[in-house]
Amino acid sequence: MLVGREGDLAQLRSALLPDRSGEPRVVVLLGEDGVGSSTLIDALLAEDGSRYYAWTRGACFPGTGAEVLRGLLTRPWSADGVRPDPSAAIAALADALSRGELTPTNFPFPLAQAVLEVIEQVCARGHLLVVLEDLHRAEPAVLALVRFLLRRLPHVHMSMLLTSQPGAVDHALASTLEVAGTVGAQLLELGPLPPAAVDQIATETLGAAPSPALRSRLQAAGGNAMLVRALLDEWPETGLAPPQWTAVVHRRLAALSPACGQLVRAAAVLGPRARADALVQVCDISLLALAPLLSEAVAHRLLREQDGYVEFPSELVREHAYESFPRALRRSMHRSCAKVLQSLDADPLEVVAHLALGADPEDEPRVPGQAEPRGDAGDPLDTLTPAQLRVAGLVGEGLTNAQIAATLFLSRYTVETHLKQVFQRLGLHSRSQLAALVAARTPEAPAPPR
Repeated sequence: MLVGREGDLAQLRSALLPDRSGEPRVVVLLGEDGVGSSTLIDALLAEDGSRYYAWTRGACFPGTGAEVLRGLLTRPWSADGVRPDPSAAIAALADALSRGELTPTNFPFPLAQAVLEVIEQVCARGHLLVVLEDLHRAEPAVLALVRFLLRRLPHVHMSMLLTSQPGAVDHALASTLEVAGTVGAQLLELGPLPPAAVDQIATETLGAAPSPALRSRLQAAGGNAMLVRALLDEWPETGLAPPQWTAVVHRRLAALSPACGQLVRAAAVLGPRARADALVQVCDISLLALAPLLSEAVAHRLLREQDGYVEFPSELVREHAYESFPRALRRSMHRSCAKVLQSLDADPLEVVAHLALGADPEDEPRVPGQAEPRGDAGDPLDTLTPAQLRVAGLVGEGLTNAQIAATLFLSRYTVETHLKQVFQRLGLHSRSQLAALVAARTPEAPAPPR
């Protein structure tokens, strides 16, 4: 069901539907993974597919370009069942590509001609729409074919809808989009869903309006429809990021240059909103070197810059980038952050938090204000990990989850996960029970001298 994209659908329809002259149209639709481009195309084809004589649709994934071409060559094209009759030579070429016998370096012109021959058979009967999704994952051979077809558009009754992620830097993809521009392609970009649309999805999924806590959590999805639905599926059983989100952010991080990847992870360690001058010192680079790396991270929707600070588009992005850093390196980076922030006269609380997070697990201090363990094997708090103890101690001080997250430089969801594990391990059911347990462990301050 299309939610919050009605205006985008109208814009796409206006840009793509052919006029009476039958002139070909090309649209490049940009959007990050999960933002809703496939759902938008579903709606377009459901409502307007019959306006074309025929349409075909394929998605590009690494190692599956052959299936896209096979579909172009052999699938039924129209509702009336008319099927092109590709020659045996065409089918043999497709099979050769599927077996990996054709590579970008020996991509044959006859294959492109064979595909064009089939397309011309269809276009002789009416207007054809070719939808090809996820060009940023396409094999170079498939992109070469797309460029060939784009150049032939003035001579056939065919329109093309191509989708890709914004900020793609692959040379073959850049060349393909450049060719699309030369034939008059319109560029449309899908932004995040508005909050009202996120609320509507949650209400329709749950059968009731989302609670303030759930609404706050959904904001971390950054208006990404796939992540909103994934979080709804996970709520309230777990506080961990759903696997769909992990895959999305992993792909974004993997696409970065090594230097940019280190920058993003360093920013994640610094916190949700990192000072640019601190980030430069932590990464040991110059401001001049920061600019292109930051531009690369912004292009991949991993960071954004505002008023001298570097921020993440959502807390889930930062959390995954943080967790992708090996723990030992994270501790070392936290110690570096503490040193840098202290030199910049930052808030002492930030410095202390980084020092605590950078401590070795074997000799990590107890929660501030608590006594050292009394050696009582029966003390239930001794069963907690250092991270869980820090969270439990701050609950004992009356802090909310949001305040704990800000104090320890964690996400609210990590705090929720720690608390869930603490409650399970200690057999507790409320924050008040945990606070009482922490208070019983903390010795009273000595009475002042008279």
